[in-house]
Amino acid sequence: MKKLLLLLILSFFSAQSYAGSCPDANAKLVDTDNAIQDDAANMREVDAANAKKITEANAKKITEANAKLVDTDNAIKVEPYHRPIYDALNEFICFEKNRIVAEILKNPLKWAGSITLVFLLLLFLMTRGKREEKRLRLAKLADDRLNAHREREEREKEGEEAESQRIQALAIQAEKNRIYVLQQKKLVYLKADKYLSEFESHLPFKLSAHYDDLRIIYDEDSSSTQTHFIENFKDNRLWDLLISLLVGDHPLDNMSTIYFAKIRSLLDDENYLVIGETSLEINEFFDRSTQLELVDLISTCLMPKPIALFAILHLSREFRYTNEEERAETEFKLEHFIIKENSKVKVQKLFTKLDEYAIKCVDSYADISSKEYDQLESNQEAYIKEDELKEEAIEKAVKNNKLP
Repeated sequence: MKKLLLLLILSFFSAQSYAGSCPDANAKLVDTDNAIQDDAANMREVDAANAKKITEANAKKITEANAKLVDTDNAIKVEPYHRPIYDALNEFICFEKNRIVAEILKNPLKWAGSITLVFLLLLFLMTRGKREEKRLRLAKLADDRLNAHREREEREKEGEEAESQRIQALAIQAEKNRIYVLQQKKLVYLKADKYLSEFESHLPFKLSAHYDDLRIIYDEDSSSTQTHFIENFKDNRLWDLLISLLVGDHPLDNMSTIYFAKIRSLLDDENYLVIGETSLEINEFFDRSTQLELVDLISTCLMPKPIALFAILHLSREFRYTNEEERAETEFKLEHFIIKENSKVKVQKLFTKLDEYAIKCVDSYADISSKEYDQLESNQEAYIKEDELKEEAIEKAVKNNKLP
């Protein structure tokens, strides 16, 4: 390998400065190192003899006047042979070139491999920079891909967290909405219960008994307001109608007339004192009946229908016959409530107070209807706060609200 590199270096110098000074490297006559040395020695002897002859001939022919000029010309002509350093270098270069060429010719395979290795080495050195640049470029691309992957993972993680928070918020809101709906349904019951309590407190007479059957209940399973069953058919029908109005929308918009009258039944041809209510004009109501005739219209009062039904129900219970056998059989076939004959004056006096009673009930209704769920006194046990939402309810809501 060293010899090959040396050959390349020598060839460079020989080609630039002494291309014509040394024998042909490809000459096959140069077989050994001794032959090359003999040729060089003979060449120096011939050159020295020729130089001596030329100098002596010229010395005889020229005069002293032009001796200096002749010496100068001869010096110029002979100058290449008076440079021992350059001559020696040129001879060394030629010698080494020829020797190396000879060795190459002796072992062509070995030198072919060496040349190939040198070529590969030069190729390696020439392409090393490009490979390093490519390596750096690939490393940068790998880093860019890794950074992009990390950024994508971070974005996905942030997206998952945001989605989880969104679903959690939806779940909590859904649970709040569910509780709000339940509260509103129960609020209807609470308000109806409050209405009935206020209506009872404003009655212009004192109840002689506590009517346990006249109450409402809240069914947790159906989330609805219901009434107890009342044995008396007319009482049960009137009570159900009253509750259905109170739990409905705008119940006070419907007006009704309650009346106290003396009638003659066409079923048994007997006279009775009755109380009742109707949405029709009072004379039209009695004229349309096929079961009775109006004998005397004692008292009337116009008020909202729920208040009228409540007042009639309690008046009938206070002044009806206590013994079922004493009551007229025809009452079950009439649209009215028959009351005792001896209660005429008392009932007539109470009717004069019903206008004021209706006004008080309307004011209480307006006050109660404007209150929210958490403002009613009777809802303390049933009130559900937002911070008391059950975890299982939220988990269920999350599952129901989770997007595919």
